[in-house]
Amino acid sequence: MASIFPIRSTHFFSLFPILCFLSAFTTSASVTTGSKYFLDTSYAGSTFFNGFTFYSGADPTSGFVKPDWPNYGEIDIIEGVNSNSVNLMSLHTISGGVYATECIVVSRNQFSGEPQAAFEGACGIDTHFGDHQIVINTDFCGSWGGAVWQYDAICAPIAPDYNTYVAENPEEFAVAYWEINYVNVYTSASYTSTSTSSSLSVYVKDGST
Repeated sequence: MASIFPIRSTHFFSLFPILCFLSAFTTSASVTTGSKYFLDTSYAGSTFFNGFTFYSGADPTSGFVKPDWPNYGEIDIIEGVNSNSVNLMSLHTISGGVYATECIVVSRNQFSGEPQAAFEGACGIDTHFGDHQIVINTDFCGSWGGAVWQYDAICAPIAPDYNTYVAENPEEFAVAYWEINYVNVYTSASYTSTSTSSSLSVYVKDGST
């Protein structure tokens, strides 16, 4: 099953000490390479939250979304910390791997359209990434954001560390939200298609939805 997440934003991470990411966590491998997919469901408007589980308090990405995480990998679709203004999209597998770069000379007019990730070669993607659960999460503090706080040219001068800034500036987090237009879910052509469409604006304040 494949999903597309169109998200509208002029600045990904406008609040300094927030870890923002939209992730897809995987639990089992079931996708067949080369299968043909079509739109199965579109979550939008009042139907967006149907079938979703909400957590408050502890970060659900710390281990209890699925007991076997990260055995089947993680796909971070939108990710960043502190004053990041660009998306740090990434793929994670449980361990190991070889990183390689191939440099070739090509003409710029050989490429058209928007750039996109391309994964080729002998890597068995289906064995490392399986069925996804969508996690939409905004974190305060954390090991990643805290570890790089002192190296951030904007964050470091305003507070000695991540925790201090969050504790002493609650007004900075009065309005924090994700604005998601829709989520499309694609499935194998052997299934029946159903879809809905409308606009969506999600507002989260003080832990409520």
